[in-house]
Parts: sequence; C-alpha cells; structure tokens
Amino acid sequence: QREVTAALVDNFNTPRVLRVLQELVTAANIYMTSAGSATKSLLVNKAAMFIAKTFRTLGIDDNSAEYPFASSTGGGGDQEMLTEVLDAFCGFREDVRQAARANQDPEWFKHKVSSLEESLLSGLRDKVRSQASLLPSVLSAFEDWVAKISATAAAQGAKTEYLQLCDSVRDDTLPLLGVRLEDKPEGFLWKLDDPEVLARERTAKQAAAAAAAKTKLENKLTKAKKELEKWEVCAVPPSAMFKEGPAAEKYSQWNEQGVPTHDKEGKELSKKQSQGVEKELKKREADHAKFLEQEAKEGGFLDKLRAEITAMQDQIAAM
Repeated sequence: QREVTAALVDNFNTPRVLRVLQELVTAANIYMTSAGSATKSLLVNKAAMFIAKTFRTLGIDDNSAEYPFASSTGGGGDQEMLTEVLDAFCGFREDVRQAARANQDPEWFKHKVSSLEESLLSGLRDKVRSQASLLPSVLSAFEDWVAKISATAAAQGAKTEYLQLCDSVRDDTLPLLGVRLEDKPEGFLWKLDDPEVLARERTAKQAAAAAAAKTKLENKLTKAKKELEKWEVCAVPPSAMFKEGPAAEKYSQWNEQGVPTHDKEGKELSKKQSQGVEKELKKREADHAKFLEQEAKEGGFLDKLRAEITAMQDQIAAM
C-alpha cells in the first residue's frame, strides 16, 4: 500500500503502480498455493479489495462492477465500509495514545470526542444501516471505546488511564473482532486476521505475562525474605547475641555484658578467640544501632515486612 501511494504521488506513475499490483497478485497466489486449507481468507480478501480500489483510482473500473470476493453479498461496499470504520477507529486510538504521551489536558480529549461525534460517527451510523452485512460490532466497539475516552476525560483521568485504554482495545477488543492492530514507530497498522489465531496468540501472551509477573513477584519475595532475615539478626541486642540462638551452643559461660568467656567444653577462650568475639560484638553494636534508628523512623517495621511477605506468598499461591 505504501509503494502504491508513493507511485501515485510520483506524478501518478501508473506503470509503477501496475508493477506493484502484479507483485501483490503473484505473492497472493503463492501464499494461497502454499497455505492450502490454512489460507486466511480475510487477508486475501483485503489484498483483493486494495487492488480493486486502486483500479478505480486509476479509472480502470467505473465502480459499476461487483466483486464476488469482496463480501458475502457479492458487492464491495461492505468491505470498503469496514476499512473506513477500522481506519477511523485505529486513527482515533492513535491520536488518543499520542495525546496521552504528550500530557494533553482533559479538555483536549473532550473536544476530540465531540469533534469525532459530529464529523464522523454520526455519518458512519447512517452508512452502516444501509450495509446489512457489515460487521456492526466493529462500529459498536468504536462507539463504546469513544464513550470510555469521554468518561475518562470527564473524570479528569491521568494519562496512564488513556494509555491503558489504548492497550486494552489493541489486545482485547479488536482481536475478538478478527482485527490485528500493531503499533509502529510511524503510527499504526491494522490487518484482518482469523479470530481463532488471534485468540490463541492472546492466550499465549497473557500466559507469558502471567509467568513473567509471577517470576518478578517471586524475586521480590526472595529479596524481602533476605531483608527480614538481616533485620531480625540486627534486632537482637549485643548483650544477647551470644546467649541466644545457635551461637549460645558454642559457649558455656558469659560475663555480665553477655560476652562469652568459656567455650562449650568449659575451657576459657584463648586470646585469639576473645578477639574474634570482640570483633563480632562491635559489628553487632553498629547493626543494632541501625535497627533502633530504623525502628524510630518506622515503628513496627519488622511486623510490616512480615505482613508484606505473607501477602506476596498468598498472591503467588493464587497465580
């Protein structure tokens, strides 16, 4: 389509246009031959409609001929109308997406919705009524999405809400209608595709996203557990560090400050052992001071950390 447009812009280069169309027909024939029963009829249909539309632009067709490939009714109007609705739908979504990224204020979105309603939607509704075989659900989805944008603007929604709506219509709404929408650096591209294929892709994408989210949460849980373990050690005061837990089994006697003086066999600690104990004691004094400082800033932070860990464990179990 881009090549044909470029040729037309190039002083209406008809020979070049016809060469491009010939290449498209060749590619379509090769595709249908190789794909066999797996051929995506909607994709071939779109190519055929593009060729027909280009012929009319070139004056090769006077618009009176009917194309049996174009729709279930035998005419080309329905397919052309579907193209018009989808172009408008995806174009409006792109405008909203770029405006949200640019931090446009809610009034911009309100004005955009009002302008769309006046200039386009009302006219499309009239055309759809005259096209019995047109997918009415496409226009209905368009109108529903415009209403969501309007409601978000009225509620002074943040830009993230508009971006989430843009993602939702691409990932959830359009695939159910058999439309694949791709965001490109230069804008967007929509394609008609098999709804079942899109549904499988959507399911696989959701599964991959869920697995990634679970892995991320598991990593966060591991980090939180290590953090809790560290602070629980720091919470033990220096006077008790050698008399509680595994360390207590190494010694049999302690002085008034809780510093060990004899090993578990009752032998007095050597000078080297005493120096090691002293080094551990000084480190614990510094760590315990940090704990007290953190506790002063955020009382009961250890209990809060434990609660966060429990919540994450429950969340992972539910995934």
